[in-house]
Amino acid sequence: MGLERHKQAEEYLSLANWAVVKTPDVGLDVRSQLHRNFGKLYASQGRHAEALQQLAHDVYYSSLMVGPEHVDTCAGYYSIGNVFHSLSQMDAAFGYYSIVVDIWANFLRSEGCETELTDPKREEGIEVSTNRLNNP
Repeated sequence: MGLERHKQAEEYLSLANWAVVKTPDVGLDVRSQLHRNFGKLYASQGRHAEALQQLAHDVYYSSLMVGPEHVDTCAGYYSIGNVFHSLSQMDAAFGYYSIVVDIWANFLRSEGCETELTDPKREEGIEVSTNRLNNP
């Protein structure tokens, strides 16, 4: 997707989706990530309604897995906020960004966050904070 090869990305994601459909016991994490990637792809193509639908599925599966107020679910909220931001629906965008900030703040104040703060989570937190600070 980062190389603007949307058609190819959509083909790969469709193949992954087919594999998930044919494997009913696939994990919630795989389902969440698949929908997140579809959502990001559709958002980059300007297919906002489809992006929001896919990202809602991402948040649903992530919430089933770790809960709706977990940092792993934040990526879905953040991506939804980005879609609303691109639609210039700032109230909705900032509402989702606010959810992300609250969840991260609670996580960082929690006991044991140092042990749970893996490199990918740390990078995600940095990306979220720097993207919104640099592109309000």
